[in-house]
Amino acid sequence: MGELKRKFKVGDIVKVQGYRDEFEIVGYMHQSIYVMGTLDEEILYTVKEKASGCVLEKSEDKLSYAVSHEKMRELAESIERQLTNDALDMYNDLMALHLMFGDKQYKQQANKIVKELKRYYNNKDNY
Repeated sequence: MGELKRKFKVGDIVKVQGYRDEFEIVGYMHQSIYVMGTLDEEILYTVKEKASGCVLEKSEDKLSYAVSHEKMRELAESIERQLTNDALDMYNDLMALHLMFGDKQYKQQANKIVKELKRYYNNKDNY
């Protein structure tokens, strides 16, 4: 029994031949079939349809990437950085307005932004 290289990882989002919706890879198994002196090996993936929750087992040749797990993580991190930067820009703008006009409401709004950023980053694993 050889070691087959897996194309997909658990968490990858894939398209399944013959289906419209996207599926998530939720597991895999290495299958070996021995018939009349011939050993055939393949990896079967367990996929779950995102919309309905329908679970199927499909071979690698029936799957194609929609979005890889790594790409999804990279995109999420990029969005998180951009939102954090935007929030900090808004904080700086509000503090500048507070310094220019002395209005406490600007400082209160700026403090709310800091509070929400701290709450998010302190509980990031729960999101």
